[in-house]
Amino acid sequence: MKFNIRTLLVVLAIALSNLSFAQKSKAYDANSYYKDYKTSGDVASLQKAKERIDMAAVHEQTVDDAFVHITRGLVYYALYNEDKKVVEAKYQSVENKADRDAKVYLETPYTNLITAYMALEKGKSLDRKDSFTKELRTLKNINILLINSGIMLSNDGQYANAFTAIEAANNLSGGKDSSTLYFCAVTAQNSKQYNKAIKYYSTIIENGQVDENTYASIVNVYLALKDDANAKKYLEMGRAAQPNNKTLVLQELDAVMQGDDKAAKVKSLSSAIANDPTNARYHLIRANMYEQMAAEIDVETTDAVLKQNKVDFSNKAVADYTKAISLKENYFEALFNFAILYNNKAVEIMNVANVTVDGGSHVALKAKARPDYNKAIALLEKALIAKPGDKNTVNALRQIYTTLQLKDKLAELNSRY
Repeated sequence: MKFNIRTLLVVLAIALSNLSFAQKSKAYDANSYYKDYKTSGDVASLQKAKERIDMAAVHEQTVDDAFVHITRGLVYYALYNEDKKVVEAKYQSVENKADRDAKVYLETPYTNLITAYMALEKGKSLDRKDSFTKELRTLKNINILLINSGIMLSNDGQYANAFTAIEAANNLSGGKDSSTLYFCAVTAQNSKQYNKAIKYYSTIIENGQVDENTYASIVNVYLALKDDANAKKYLEMGRAAQPNNKTLVLQELDAVMQGDDKAAKVKSLSSAIANDPTNARYHLIRANMYEQMAAEIDVETTDAVLKQNKVDFSNKAVADYTKAISLKENYFEALFNFAILYNNKAVEIMNVANVTVDGGSHVALKAKARPDYNKAIALLEKALIAKPGDKNTVNALRQIYTTLQLKDKLAELNSRY
């Protein structure tokens, strides 16, 4: 038998038409099984619908058919709800609704929800005539279920799973809801998906949707990545945008305290104190900075500016130590360090006295040092009450008692320690 080219083309066209119809038929069969499930509640029909619609969804003849993907989305949404019913039955005896809901969302897999969302979204993109408006309302329910799953999973510490659920919800809602964006960022950060966290925190900042935690959080993400340059960048942005944000103040303080610039440390500590004026530790640390800055200036300097700076730094240290002690009773660290400041001032004077040839000047200098020694003694004795038996405190007292020849006090101290 002979066939001409035209006959072959007709046969081929018929075959392709039959193949396309066969794939369409699978989609219609799936839809029929789905409708039967909706009417009868027969899960077997739902499974048959799944089998047929999965094949139609990937076949080249029907892969771009809106009806196919809309049907697939509805089928997978129903599959999720069937899974959810099984878990709900398991916990129906739990009286507290919040506890019951938490258990249900934790144990119901949400993978079918994501498949449903993706299928419906694809169907929506292919629906040129808006023929499936009613069916697409299911997306709103899917969004709520994904958010609820994400919340419960996050509360349970399952941050990676929570992120997957909440990111899907974010995509579904168009990526503009500030709460969903923030939840994406937090769960990504908590699950150590740092690049994802940066993506979402950056979007929040670009959208002008920042809250009191946004800048601090993205700084922490960059610190976790050891990207100090970007951590500094966002810290500076945050401090400029939210100058009274206590978390950012502390982050700046922590960063500055790791450096060597004492003036920068004092500036950062001053910001911290302005935000938390009753924090005794901030005053203690700033006092220590001022003390170090004073100690760096030679006691015998002839430069008038440096001389005045030394006095000013020392006075500021005294003021901060005094404030720290007033804010926190029996504050050992402040008492001890304040005592050492006065001891060091006295020692500086005594060192000059020891190299002074003139007898009258020598005596005068020793007398000048005595008040500072007395202040050091009073503070050290209080420090020893705050922390009985502290070796450094005992040794400091022993040294001053010896220097001042306070034999009775030295004997009493030695008898105790």
